[in-house]
Amino acid sequence: MSRRLETNKYKHRQISLRMSLAQRAELQQKADLAGLSLNAYVLAATQRSQVTGVNNEQTRELKQLNSWLNRINSNLNMIAKVCNYKKDKVDLLLVNICLSKIKAHVENVAKEYQQ
Repeated sequence: MSRRLETNKYKHRQISLRMSLAQRAELQQKADLAGLSLNAYVLAATQRSQVTGVNNEQTRELKQLNSWLNRINSNLNMIAKVCNYKKDKVDLLLVNICLSKIKAHVENVAKEYQQ
């Protein structure tokens, strides 16, 4: 086995990253400001930072919330369509009651989610 592979002094593993030209330029600018090579800057940044994982429970909750908001959006669009299509025959009191219930429900869910 060669001496090069026996010590940690020599780096023999390589990774490649895909990024836009703008991202590359920004990264190079940060490395220049730090007085480091691009390689040294990326190594220092990855060794000093802490990566947090994705919370699967939170992701599931957000998906459910998004689905619920899409259903609310669909209902509001149907109400608006009926109001616009049958302007003379719409019971505005009933529409107002429905909208008030939707608003109250949305506010309750928003309060629960903020906690």
